[in-house]
Amino acid sequence: MSGAVKKRIPEGYKQTEVGVIPEDWLVAELGTLCSYQNGMAQESYFNKSSGYKVVSIGNYSPTGRFVSTGSYIARSHAAVIRKFILNKGDLAMILNDKTAVGTIIGRVLLIDKDDEYVMNQRTMRLASNGKISPEYLYFLINSDFIHKNIVGLSKPGTQIYINTDDVTSLPLCAPADKKEQTAIANALSDVDALITSLEKLIAKKRAIKTAAMQQLLTGKKRLSPFDQNHTGYKQTELGEIPEDWEVIRIGDIADVKTGPFGSSLHERDYVQDGTPIITVEHLGEIGISSQNLPMVSDLDRARLRAYSLRKGDIAFSRVGSVDRNALILSEHEGWLFSGRLLRVRFKNRDAVPSFFSHQFHTAPFKQRVLEVAVGQTMASLNTQILKGILVLNPSSKAERAAISGVLDNMNTDISRVMGRLEKTQQIKQGMMQELLTGRTRLI
Repeated sequence: MSGAVKKRIPEGYKQTEVGVIPEDWLVAELGTLCSYQNGMAQESYFNKSSGYKVVSIGNYSPTGRFVSTGSYIARSHAAVIRKFILNKGDLAMILNDKTAVGTIIGRVLLIDKDDEYVMNQRTMRLASNGKISPEYLYFLINSDFIHKNIVGLSKPGTQIYINTDDVTSLPLCAPADKKEQTAIANALSDVDALITSLEKLIAKKRAIKTAAMQQLLTGKKRLSPFDQNHTGYKQTELGEIPEDWEVIRIGDIADVKTGPFGSSLHERDYVQDGTPIITVEHLGEIGISSQNLPMVSDLDRARLRAYSLRKGDIAFSRVGSVDRNALILSEHEGWLFSGRLLRVRFKNRDAVPSFFSHQFHTAPFKQRVLEVAVGQTMASLNTQILKGILVLNPSSKAERAAISGVLDNMNTDISRVMGRLEKTQQIKQGMMQELLTGRTRLI
């Protein structure tokens, strides 16, 4: 017997150009399920105050949500732009993407109100002709497996783009029964509602943490028993601070080292399994991100041991986003840092690195970093610049530790909810793969 063994198609299913789907589902090109219309340049009517919300290239999230950019068109222009005003149930697709990876291109927004949004150029209206539920189509087009097909249709240019004819010729599958379409859309909408509630909870907790940072890291609010130990406040370069606090420079308490330059470490040195090396993209809001970590061999690790990290170090971006930084924890001990980073290593064990890490994430500190950065085309720091930046330092190690403890607990709480959000997002992707291909039936 020669040739590949054919996979058995389950009973009640059929093989189609989009894969194996239920026998009672249909396959149709997008353009036969919807009418479609391209947007037109509306910039001459833009304002920043009120009116119709503009749907343009900057208004799409990678998950198909509207992101406000503060662009409006006054309702007094309604007669001129009438044909581009979107209706409830319309889908607005983005036809261009500023990035080469295509995270936004082909994403659709589901319009939830009449007379509220207007299309700009590089967008396309998709209006269901009654054969398909707009809500079902919204989830289908934004699913990873369909979005991947749309990105495959894109053309290169200064921005990657897709042609209307190509995307409207895309074959899609759907239950023939509108009730099943609605059931699938409702199930995915319920998961979306949970995701939205978790996102709002994270935003609320972040706001509470920001307020606490503003109070605790400036000494405006003192934790017990330190609120009883000071006599007043004094005026400094960084504003009014407690009498028993001081203004110092980073170089007073820490050494700063630049990562290995290009001649010491090349991308070709990376291996599949070895010692991780962090760079700018791994500096997260709450610690180090472990996604897509490059690695180097044991031989290179030994050669680059001067660039190893210890618990309590703080890694700073050296170029570009120079206000990004992250605290090194015990699980990162022995990792390396790249030439695009600076390593802050405290001289004294009493420093309480986590206290300064929290301070380094405050808006005033970040602003100080941006003000002293050099470079015309790209912001840049060096060891001397970073050493010279001012920070606040409570005289008591115990107070530094107490403040850090409060904020660490808040970070832990935020991380816990972020973990729930990530798991829910993964569950949603799994549900979409099952429900939108008919592998799991709700009716």
